[in-house]
Amino acid sequence: MRGEEVEVDLRGKRMFEPQELICYKSGVTVKSLEKVSDKHIKAVLVIAADAPLGEYPLRLRCKGGFTYMSTFWVGQFPSVKEAEPNNDLSEAQEIDFNSTVDGVAGKEDADFYRVKVNKGQRISAELEAIRLGKILFDPYLAILNVDNEVMVAADDTALLRQDGYISVIAPEEGEYLIMVREASYEGNDKCRYRLHVGGFSRPAAVYPPAALPDEIAEFRMIGDPAGDYAMKAMPQGEEGSHYQLFAQRDGLSAPSPNRILVSSLPFANEHEPNGESKKATPAEPLAVPCAFHGIISKKDDVDWFRFLAKKGDNLRVRVLARSLRTPLDSVLILRDASGKQLGRNDDQGGLDSMIDFKPAADGEYFINVRDQLGNGGPDYVY
Repeated sequence: MRGEEVEVDLRGKRMFEPQELICYKSGVTVKSLEKVSDKHIKAVLVIAADAPLGEYPLRLRCKGGFTYMSTFWVGQFPSVKEAEPNNDLSEAQEIDFNSTVDGVAGKEDADFYRVKVNKGQRISAELEAIRLGKILFDPYLAILNVDNEVMVAADDTALLRQDGYISVIAPEEGEYLIMVREASYEGNDKCRYRLHVGGFSRPAAVYPPAALPDEIAEFRMIGDPAGDYAMKAMPQGEEGSHYQLFAQRDGLSAPSPNRILVSSLPFANEHEPNGESKKATPAEPLAVPCAFHGIISKKDDVDWFRFLAKKGDNLRVRVLARSLRTPLDSVLILRDASGKQLGRNDDQGGLDSMIDFKPAADGEYFINVRDQLGNGGPDYVY
């Protein structure tokens, strides 16, 4: 937890004459390093009060070389250890709201945690499991209401991939259950997880998904069960990098970030309706290089954009959606001013689309974006 001092055990082989524990991010400092044996080192870490949440890569340097990289994780809540038996509804482990559980999903094991919640309170749960980097662990997560009925569940998510998150508004006061298990009940003692449970906001997506570097911009945080909300931030980083935007609401932070592309390209945000060439965004076309931001907001939605290009330029049109952790499986179509199709692409080395082309003449060109299966929703951002 932020602002705490914690003793950790480092276990491995051939850890002769340890020299230092190297942390590759600021926020965690090493207070002491003590050798217990050649297979066991104790370290005391000091976590800054403002340490960024999430993953911290660590390596131990010994006189004979460096260890493989392992990770240490920082959270905003007090941590508690799973207490077995808790694999039955009647044996659910009681935990405080706004806490983090360190647990293990064993074979044919389902772990239950009980929290007391007020009516109208947001209940959010997020797992760090496969992200811990220990084993290929596919977790399943669910919230059960006061009648022990599943309200919402998650296996895989676009934002966190195999790790899941869920968030609901409590319809009544009472005790709710959080359930964690391996998706196929095929866990083992290496299937470790961190479960965050509390009133934090957990947006599924952010719009717009890109912003100019070192400038304050306003973003719409999408997917909170209490409703979307606005948040201001100043993305920083190298051109084309991903800025980590941690959602902040009601005095709490999401445990992990949404991704914002850092881009200096001139851009236009989608303006509905833009489902045909005559209504393409923007009304006055942008000259390349440029970017467009949109949302395939409903089933069978199609977004059209227009741009200006010059004869003979080597151009690339590329969609960023899955690479920004949104669920859109894009299909990209390129047309000239007369409507003739010049190119079409679904997947290109992944689920994001890309077309390379060389304009035959100066003028206006059109692109349209849709979902491969005709799906859509408020988080289908690109």
